[in-house]
Amino acid sequence: MHRIGRTAAAVATAAAMAVGGVILTTGTAHADASTATWDYLTNTGHGVGVYSKPWTGNGSTQTPKPLFWRAGNPDAVQIDCWTAGGDVGSYGDVWYRTWAVYYATTNSEPTYNVAWTFAPFVDSAGLFHNGVLPQCP
Repeated sequence: MHRIGRTAAAVATAAAMAVGGVILTTGTAHADASTATWDYLTNTGHGVGVYSKPWTGNGSTQTPKPLFWRAGNPDAVQIDCWTAGGDVGSYGDVWYRTWAVYYATTNSEPTYNVAWTFAPFVDSAGLFHNGVLPQCP
């Protein structure tokens, strides 16, 4: 996987997202790791935990380092589908199956491991609401 977020196009896209809430997507709406979509975090006002299951607590473990949105330098997740999981407050129950995470501040290669991220905190569940991602099998 090539480094993301450092090319001029990625910087321009991140700047556009910061101003207009645009979501960067690539790939197709097909639940498969090989066609997973990179989604830069949008400004939802929340950090994003990376969990072993599509819910918090009750047997789901969280990685020690959450993801964050930063103007011009947001973290990103590689996702391929959504599922209805555990509710988080009044934000709903939509979770993205996450194949990789990218921490923009470390300027390192993405970390690959199947996990779950809470869609409303990633991108206000934009890819779910816009029908970009299929439901997970």
